[in-house]
Amino acid sequence: MTRKLPTKLRALQASLTEAVTQARLAYSFSPGSYTLSALNACLLADKNFRAFVATLPPQTAGSDAAQRLVARRSA
Repeated sequence: MTRKLPTKLRALQASLTEAVTQARLAYSFSPGSYTLSALNACLLADKNFRAFVATLPPQTAGSDAAQRLVARRSA
């Protein structure tokens, strides 16, 4: 994703990416219905997360930068 996300969403995105990577690795070493189900669940979660992020209003700098800007203006 090219959009700059708030810290918590970036952490969730990183966790989902790692889960997909691990599920792919597990399936490559032991292809079976359990590992395939785990991989599909991770891929679906990642897809749903990306769909959710697409519905967010455009933010170029995230909420952290917005808070810094407000603090700078009031100083």
